[in-house]
Amino acid sequence: MKLKLKEVREAAGISQSALARRADMHASSVSSIEKGRLEAWPGQRLKLAEALGWPAEDADELFIDVDRQALVPSALVDRLIHIQGLIYQYVDPAYIAAEIDEMIAHIDESTCGGNRG
Repeated sequence: MKLKLKEVREAAGISQSALARRADMHASSVSSIEKGRLEAWPGQRLKLAEALGWPAEDADELFIDVDRQALVPSALVDRLIHIQGLIYQYVDPAYIAAEIDEMIAHIDESTCGGNRG
């Protein structure tokens, strides 16, 4: 897994610890988010986007897995991100994460036979 967040951060020449300071977060949280071990909450997404000078309205783009993005049509990715943002306002995030994981597993199976890169 490689999030666009990491690509943008590296392209800007910013270390994880510097990004964490700018976003008022722990460096370990930024590291875990970049590695996909921790799901960034909407507030964290906005903080990280702001710290990178990324437009707030496009913050969710930073959390796309660029390795997987090539396998899924961008229109589908955009729609899923939009739906995820809407749902986060009304439903328990743990439930949402489980549902999204199930959708991603289905996408993986249909696009690459279940074999991840």
